[in-house]
Amino acid sequence: MKLSSAKTQKVLSYFRTHPELILAVTAFIYGLMFLPAIIIQDDLKFVSSVDTIKNTLKLVYSQYYTWSSRVIINLVWYLVLKFGKIAWALYMAVSAYVLLRALRMLSVDSDNSTLISWFCAALLMMFPGVFFVTAGWIATTTSYFGPQAFGVMALVPIKKCLKREKISKWEWIFYCICLIYAANAEQMCVVLLGCYLTAAVYLFIRKKNMPMIWVLLVLTLASFVFMLLCPGNWARKDQEIIRWFPTYGMLNFVDKAEIGLTTTLHRMFAEGSLIVLCLCGMMAFLVWKRYQNFLFRCVSVVPVIVVLLFGPLKNVLDVIFPYASYVGYDIDYYGAFSVGAGGVGVGRVQFVLLMFTALCAAAEVFLLNDTVPGLLADLVLILTGVGSRVMMAFSPTVYMSNVRTYSTLAVCLFALAMHIFSHNVSYVNEREKKYAKYIMAGIILFGFVDLACLVATYGHS
Repeated sequence: MKLSSAKTQKVLSYFRTHPELILAVTAFIYGLMFLPAIIIQDDLKFVSSVDTIKNTLKLVYSQYYTWSSRVIINLVWYLVLKFGKIAWALYMAVSAYVLLRALRMLSVDSDNSTLISWFCAALLMMFPGVFFVTAGWIATTTSYFGPQAFGVMALVPIKKCLKREKISKWEWIFYCICLIYAANAEQMCVVLLGCYLTAAVYLFIRKKNMPMIWVLLVLTLASFVFMLLCPGNWARKDQEIIRWFPTYGMLNFVDKAEIGLTTTLHRMFAEGSLIVLCLCGMMAFLVWKRYQNFLFRCVSVVPVIVVLLFGPLKNVLDVIFPYASYVGYDIDYYGAFSVGAGGVGVGRVQFVLLMFTALCAAAEVFLLNDTVPGLLADLVLILTGVGSRVMMAFSPTVYMSNVRTYSTLAVCLFALAMHIFSHNVSYVNEREKKYAKYIMAGIILFGFVDLACLVATYGHS
């Protein structure tokens, strides 16, 4: 027993002195978790079309004119599909490690490496598994999770340039590859464009010459233009209106923007999102640690209370305040201010409450930042993350695309959480850090269990 305890302590001590190992082990196990999954949906539809490299390239080329601008992403999808589940598990492990490593590199604290590594692992395990399965396992993960992971890594040069850290030639090439791959996804392209445009303007105002930022901004702009000019995207839109949203043409710009914004905020604050719940809880805790002001503390608890009442405690709210629970109901198909409702009804109450909650969360971000670059980074992550989902309302597949369109917002919230946590971890005492590790360990454990159950059951019936 003593020998076993000594070995356990030795292993734990090794992890403490090698925090990077936490990321590698988590990513490796994460990749292995997907091996029992089966080929279904879009994967099953295209598996016979990628029998040779030549046929795969022909398929990608033809789809540029008929279906999508995601030529790089689709090529990766078909290649992974061609080489089987071992290749897919490796792809998921590499993508997970890239995401974890990027989050770790975006940290602004160097004195709590082990705690921050555990925090990174906990964030990964909060990524909802339901995002992986809405179009087929390999199709969805290579179209969303992988590009988003590399997209977060593509944000690292902004931090390095602001900190004037040295970037080697090989790192430079790697970041360019990450950005090109990530920006081939429409939603991630919007996030990268917003971040690099803000960074370029900020550096220009501060009269700092950073050529790498301008090069990466040009690459992002090129990807954005490529996306806009792709004939397949426009051809697909006409087909999708007929198939998925026949009355889409009746909506004007404001209607579409309102649908996008309201459904996005509803998903964040009224559907029990674990990511948002943990982020709001963490920010409220840190505001209470940093400030004694009564108003600041009241504002900080509003988002976490709203997320709890309309999420995990929804049944309690139904009993105590049955009419208030209407706010948590699904948003009307035509938005909170639909013509059918005539501008009245619960929709406007939903919109006001969700916007108020969002403004309270934004106020917390302001309170937990001490520098202009830090505040700018967090606000841009929030705005582009939310914007990446709002933009889906300008497509007739806004509802058909399902929850996977929230995944880019999720990784933006990961990056936001990492910055807020690492910037304010010095206000947390050692005892609280110890409890935080227990919470993170619990999230990681149950996250793996949840993923295992999903892989073992989805598509097997």
